[in-house]
Amino acid sequence: MRWSPAPFGLPESDCMIPIALQIIPHVGVRALVRVAAEAERLGYDTLWLSDEGFMVDPFTVLGLIADKTSRIRLGVVTNPYTRHPAMTAAALATLHQMSGERAALCYVAGGSLVLDPIGLSRPQPVQTVQEAITLTRHLLGGEKVTWQGTVFQLKEAQLMVRVDSIPPLHVAARGAKMLEMAARHADAVWTGTDEATIQAVRAAADGRPLKLICGEHPPTAAEAASALSKAVQQDGGAGEVAASEDFAAWTARVRQQTSRMDSLLIVTWEDNPDALLAMLGSVKEALA
Repeated sequence: MRWSPAPFGLPESDCMIPIALQIIPHVGVRALVRVAAEAERLGYDTLWLSDEGFMVDPFTVLGLIADKTSRIRLGVVTNPYTRHPAMTAAALATLHQMSGERAALCYVAGGSLVLDPIGLSRPQPVQTVQEAITLTRHLLGGEKVTWQGTVFQLKEAQLMVRVDSIPPLHVAARGAKMLEMAARHADAVWTGTDEATIQAVRAAADGRPLKLICGEHPPTAAEAASALSKAVQQDGGAGEVAASEDFAAWTARVRQQTSRMDSLLIVTWEDNPDALLAMLGSVKEALA
Protein backbone atom coordinates (compact mmCIF):
# COMPACT_ATOMS: atom_id res chain seq x y z
CA MET A 1 0.00 0.00 0.00
CA ARG A 2 1.24 3.50 -0.80
CA TRP A 3 0.47 6.27 1.72
CA SER A 4 -0.90 9.54 0.36
CA PRO A 5 -1.83 12.63 2.38
CA ALA A 6 -5.41 13.79 2.53
CA PRO A 7 -5.97 16.40 -0.24
CA PHE A 8 -7.41 19.01 2.07
CA GLY A 9 -7.86 19.78 5.76
CA LEU A 10 -10.76 18.02 7.43
CA PRO A 11 -12.34 20.02 10.28
CA GLU A 12 -12.86 18.20 13.55
CA SER A 13 -16.63 18.32 13.19
CA ASP A 14 -16.40 16.06 10.12
CA CYS A 15 -14.91 13.21 12.16
CA MET A 16 -16.97 10.55 13.89
CA ILE A 17 -15.41 11.38 17.27
CA PRO A 18 -12.41 13.49 18.33
CA ILE A 19 -9.15 11.93 17.20
CA ALA A 20 -5.90 12.46 19.10
CA LEU A 21 -2.37 11.52 18.12
CA GLN A 22 0.27 9.99 20.41
CA ILE A 23 3.83 9.97 19.10
CA ILE A 24 6.65 7.94 20.59
CA PRO A 25 9.22 10.39 19.22
CA HIS A 26 11.65 8.53 16.97
CA VAL A 27 11.87 11.63 14.78
CA GLY A 28 13.62 14.92 15.46
CA VAL A 29 12.38 18.24 16.76
CA ARG A 30 11.89 19.93 13.38
CA ALA A 31 9.93 16.95 12.10
CA LEU A 32 7.70 17.02 15.18
CA VAL A 33 6.94 20.70 14.60
CA ARG A 34 5.91 19.88 11.02
CA VAL A 35 3.75 17.00 12.21
CA ALA A 36 2.07 19.19 14.83
CA ALA A 37 1.20 21.85 12.26
CA GLU A 38 -0.22 19.24 9.91
CA ALA A 39 -2.18 17.54 12.70
CA GLU A 40 -3.74 20.87 13.61
CA ARG A 41 -4.57 21.58 9.96
CA LEU A 42 -6.27 18.21 9.62
CA GLY A 43 -8.33 18.72 12.76
CA TYR A 44 -6.69 16.35 15.23
CA ASP A 45 -7.89 17.10 18.74
CA THR A 46 -4.66 16.61 20.73
CA LEU A 47 -1.00 15.92 20.04
CA TRP A 48 0.59 13.75 22.73
CA LEU A 49 4.36 13.27 23.03
CA SER A 50 5.66 10.37 25.07
CA ASP A 51 8.36 10.97 27.65
CA GLU A 52 10.72 8.09 26.81
CA GLY A 53 13.70 9.34 28.76
CA PHE A 54 16.40 9.11 26.12
CA MET A 55 14.40 10.68 23.30
CA VAL A 56 13.54 14.36 22.84
CA ASP A 57 12.19 16.09 25.94
CA PRO A 58 8.41 16.41 25.44
CA PHE A 59 7.87 19.56 27.48
CA THR A 60 10.63 21.40 25.63
CA VAL A 61 9.41 20.33 22.20
CA LEU A 62 5.76 21.12 22.97
CA GLY A 63 6.81 24.54 24.19
CA LEU A 64 8.22 25.18 20.73
CA ILE A 65 5.14 23.68 19.07
CA ALA A 66 2.89 25.91 21.17
CA ASP A 67 4.37 28.91 19.39
CA LYS A 68 3.71 27.35 15.98
CA THR A 69 0.09 26.28 16.58
CA SER A 70 -3.06 27.88 17.95
CA ARG A 71 -5.81 25.28 18.43
CA ILE A 72 -4.56 21.74 18.95
CA ARG A 73 -4.20 20.61 22.57
CA LEU A 74 -0.64 19.65 23.58
CA GLY A 75 -0.14 16.72 25.93
CA VAL A 76 2.74 14.91 27.62
CA VAL A 77 2.69 11.22 28.52
CA THR A 78 5.05 10.66 31.45
CA ASN A 79 5.53 8.59 34.59
CA PRO A 80 5.94 9.46 38.29
CA TYR A 81 9.22 7.56 38.68
CA THR A 82 11.61 9.43 36.40
CA ARG A 83 9.81 12.76 37.03
CA HIS A 84 8.64 13.75 40.51
CA PRO A 85 4.99 14.89 40.26
CA ALA A 86 5.87 18.31 41.72
CA MET A 87 8.39 18.88 38.91
CA THR A 88 5.87 17.58 36.39
CA ALA A 89 3.28 20.03 37.74
CA ALA A 90 5.68 22.94 37.31
CA ALA A 91 6.57 21.93 33.74
CA LEU A 92 2.92 21.37 32.87
CA ALA A 93 1.90 24.75 34.29
CA THR A 94 4.64 26.39 32.21
CA LEU A 95 3.41 24.68 29.04
CA HIS A 96 -0.17 25.63 29.91
CA GLN A 97 0.86 29.29 30.14
CA MET A 98 2.89 29.17 26.92
CA SER A 99 0.16 27.50 24.89
CA GLY A 100 -2.80 29.62 25.94
CA GLU A 101 -4.12 26.90 28.26
CA ARG A 102 -3.87 24.01 25.78
CA ALA A 103 -1.75 21.66 27.90
CA ALA A 104 -2.72 18.18 29.11
CA LEU A 105 -1.00 15.35 30.98
CA CYS A 106 -1.25 11.58 30.99
CA TYR A 107 0.39 9.50 33.70
CA VAL A 108 1.55 5.96 33.01
CA ALA A 109 3.21 3.61 35.46
CA GLY A 110 6.43 3.55 33.42
CA GLY A 111 8.03 0.79 31.41
CA SER A 112 11.31 -1.02 30.90
CA LEU A 113 12.36 1.20 27.98
CA VAL A 114 12.62 4.18 30.34
CA LEU A 115 13.26 2.67 33.76
CA ASP A 116 15.70 -0.19 33.12
CA PRO A 117 18.59 1.86 31.65
CA ILE A 118 18.71 4.09 34.74
CA GLY A 119 18.19 1.30 37.25
CA LEU A 120 14.76 2.30 38.50
CA SER A 121 12.16 -0.22 39.64
CA ARG A 122 8.40 0.33 39.64
CA PRO A 123 7.11 -0.36 43.18
CA GLN A 124 3.45 0.20 44.08
CA PRO A 125 2.40 1.43 40.63
CA VAL A 126 -1.29 1.99 41.45
CA GLN A 127 -0.59 3.94 44.64
CA THR A 128 2.23 5.86 42.98
CA VAL A 129 0.11 7.02 40.05
CA GLN A 130 -2.83 7.83 42.33
CA GLU A 131 -0.69 10.04 44.57
CA ALA A 132 0.90 11.65 41.51
CA ILE A 133 -2.52 12.64 40.12
CA THR A 134 -3.64 14.02 43.46
CA LEU A 135 -0.47 16.05 44.08
CA THR A 136 -0.36 17.37 40.52
CA ARG A 137 -3.96 18.55 40.73
CA HIS A 138 -3.46 20.27 44.12
CA LEU A 139 -0.29 22.02 42.96
CA LEU A 140 -1.82 23.19 39.69
CA GLY A 141 -4.70 24.59 41.72
CA GLY A 142 -2.27 26.99 43.41
CA GLU A 143 -2.43 25.33 46.82
CA LYS A 144 0.39 25.20 49.33
CA VAL A 145 0.71 21.44 49.70
CA THR A 146 1.93 19.45 52.66
CA TRP A 147 1.61 15.75 51.97
CA GLN A 148 2.73 12.62 53.80
CA GLY A 149 1.80 9.84 51.43
CA THR A 150 2.90 6.25 51.06
CA VAL A 151 5.13 7.22 48.14
CA PHE A 152 5.58 11.00 48.05
CA GLN A 153 6.12 13.67 50.68
CA LEU A 154 5.77 17.43 50.28
CA LYS A 155 6.25 20.20 52.83
CA GLU A 156 4.54 23.51 52.09
CA ALA A 157 5.21 23.11 48.37
CA GLN A 158 3.60 25.71 46.12
CA LEU A 159 4.02 26.44 42.43
CA MET A 160 5.24 29.88 41.49
CA VAL A 161 3.82 29.31 38.00
CA ARG A 162 0.14 30.17 38.19
CA VAL A 163 -2.54 29.00 35.73
CA ASP A 164 -6.17 30.06 35.41
CA SER A 165 -7.38 26.51 34.73
CA ILE A 166 -6.13 23.05 35.62
CA PRO A 167 -5.07 21.03 32.57
CA PRO A 168 -6.83 17.68 32.04
CA LEU A 169 -5.10 14.84 33.90
CA HIS A 170 -5.32 11.42 32.22
CA VAL A 171 -4.12 7.93 33.14
CA ALA A 172 -3.19 5.15 30.71
CA ALA A 173 -3.99 1.77 32.23
CA ARG A 174 -4.26 -1.95 31.49
CA GLY A 175 -4.53 -3.89 34.75
CA ALA A 176 -7.81 -4.08 36.64
CA LYS A 177 -6.57 -2.23 39.74
CA MET A 178 -5.00 0.60 37.73
CA LEU A 179 -8.14 0.93 35.60
CA GLU A 180 -10.35 1.12 38.70
CA MET A 181 -8.11 3.76 40.32
CA ALA A 182 -7.94 5.81 37.13
CA ALA A 183 -11.73 5.75 36.74
CA ARG A 184 -12.07 7.22 40.24
CA HIS A 185 -9.32 9.85 40.12
CA ALA A 186 -8.43 10.87 36.55
CA ASP A 187 -10.24 13.15 34.12
CA ALA A 188 -9.83 10.56 31.36
CA VAL A 189 -8.73 6.93 31.10
CA TRP A 190 -6.75 5.46 28.22
CA THR A 191 -7.41 1.81 27.54
CA GLY A 192 -8.12 -0.75 24.85
CA THR A 193 -11.29 -1.26 22.88
CA ASP A 194 -12.63 -4.53 24.31
CA GLU A 195 -16.17 -4.24 25.64
CA ALA A 196 -15.52 -5.86 29.03
CA THR A 197 -12.75 -3.39 29.92
CA ILE A 198 -14.79 -0.40 28.81
CA GLN A 199 -17.79 -1.51 30.88
CA ALA A 200 -15.56 -2.06 33.92
CA VAL A 201 -14.13 1.45 33.64
CA ARG A 202 -17.59 3.01 33.29
CA ALA A 203 -18.81 1.07 36.33
CA ALA A 204 -15.80 2.06 38.44
CA ALA A 205 -16.39 5.74 37.60
CA ASP A 206 -19.77 5.38 39.34
CA GLY A 207 -21.34 8.28 37.50
CA ARG A 208 -18.48 10.80 37.86
CA PRO A 209 -17.58 12.70 34.67
CA LEU A 210 -14.95 10.68 32.83
CA LYS A 211 -13.69 10.52 29.26
CA LEU A 212 -12.79 7.15 27.82
CA ILE A 213 -9.98 7.28 25.26
CA CYS A 214 -9.16 4.12 23.31
CA GLY A 215 -5.81 3.64 21.61
CA GLU A 216 -5.29 2.17 18.16
CA HIS A 217 -2.16 1.60 16.10
CA PRO A 218 -2.79 1.96 12.34
CA PRO A 219 -0.57 0.09 9.87
CA THR A 220 2.60 2.12 9.39
CA ALA A 221 4.36 2.72 6.12
CA ALA A 222 7.00 0.14 7.06
CA GLU A 223 4.37 -2.44 7.95
CA ALA A 224 2.51 -1.72 4.73
CA ALA A 225 5.74 -2.15 2.76
CA SER A 226 6.42 -5.45 4.54
CA ALA A 227 2.91 -6.68 3.75
CA LEU A 228 3.36 -5.61 0.13
CA SER A 229 6.69 -7.44 -0.16
CA LYS A 230 5.29 -10.66 1.32
CA ALA A 231 2.21 -10.53 -0.86
CA VAL A 232 4.23 -9.94 -4.02
CA GLN A 233 6.44 -12.90 -3.17
CA GLN A 234 3.36 -15.05 -2.63
CA ASP A 235 1.19 -14.06 -5.59
CA GLY A 236 3.52 -12.24 -7.95
CA GLY A 237 1.44 -9.11 -8.46
CA ALA A 238 -1.57 -8.60 -6.17
CA GLY A 239 0.47 -7.38 -3.24
CA GLU A 240 -0.67 -3.76 -3.27
CA VAL A 241 -4.30 -4.84 -3.10
CA ALA A 242 -3.54 -7.14 -0.17
CA ALA A 243 -1.72 -4.41 1.74
CA SER A 244 -4.51 -1.92 1.08
CA GLU A 245 -7.02 -4.40 2.41
CA ASP A 246 -5.08 -4.49 5.68
CA PHE A 247 -5.64 -0.77 6.14
CA ALA A 248 -9.26 -1.03 5.00
CA ALA A 249 -9.88 -3.78 7.55
CA TRP A 250 -8.32 -1.66 10.29
CA THR A 251 -10.50 1.32 9.33
CA ALA A 252 -13.67 -0.79 9.33
CA ARG A 253 -12.88 -2.28 12.74
CA VAL A 254 -12.15 1.12 14.28
CA ARG A 255 -15.37 2.59 12.86
CA GLN A 256 -17.36 -0.21 14.51
CA GLN A 257 -15.76 0.51 17.89
CA THR A 258 -16.06 4.29 18.06
CA SER A 259 -19.49 4.22 19.70
CA ARG A 260 -17.85 2.75 22.82
CA MET A 261 -15.39 5.60 23.35
CA ASP A 262 -15.30 9.37 23.77
CA SER A 263 -12.12 9.83 21.78
CA LEU A 264 -9.86 7.77 19.54
CA LEU A 265 -6.11 7.83 20.16
CA ILE A 266 -3.86 7.06 17.20
CA VAL A 267 -0.57 5.68 18.56
CA THR A 268 2.53 5.69 16.37
CA TRP A 269 6.27 5.17 16.66
CA GLU A 270 6.90 5.83 12.96
CA ASP A 271 10.52 6.93 12.44
CA ASN A 272 10.14 8.36 8.93
CA PRO A 273 8.87 11.97 9.05
CA ASP A 274 7.34 11.87 5.56
CA ALA A 275 5.59 8.58 6.26
CA LEU A 276 4.31 9.97 9.56
CA LEU A 277 2.88 13.04 7.82
CA ALA A 278 1.24 10.89 5.16
CA MET A 279 -0.23 8.56 7.77
CA LEU A 280 -1.92 11.51 9.51
CA GLY A 281 -3.80 12.42 6.37
CA SER A 282 -4.67 8.85 5.42
CA VAL A 283 -6.11 8.03 8.85
CA LYS A 284 -8.11 11.26 9.10
CA GLU A 285 -9.47 10.85 5.57
CA ALA A 286 -10.40 7.20 6.17
CA LEU A 287 -12.22 7.94 9.44
CA ALA A 288 -13.93 11.20 8.42
